[in-house]
Amino acid sequence: MEEAYENGHKLLIEGNGGSTANSEHIAGELMKRFKTPRKVPSEFAKRLCEIDSNRGSSLAENLECGLTAIPLLLTKH
Repeated sequence: MEEAYENGHKLLIEGNGGSTANSEHIAGELMKRFKTPRKVPSEFAKRLCEIDSNRGSSLAENLECGLTAIPLLLTKH
């Protein structure tokens, strides 16, 4: 999983029945901070400051990047 994220990939999490709620919960946790901050890339932070000189630096300091995780709902047809 770590290697996948380091290479810009995403995590697909499947759940069926009650496990669907677990997959959604795990995805939600990965989309926000877990143990350590995930700062936005410096180029993005710089662009925020260029766009809004008043709030750009605050946004750049406080925004974080989530780890892309997609919960999948399995259904029977």
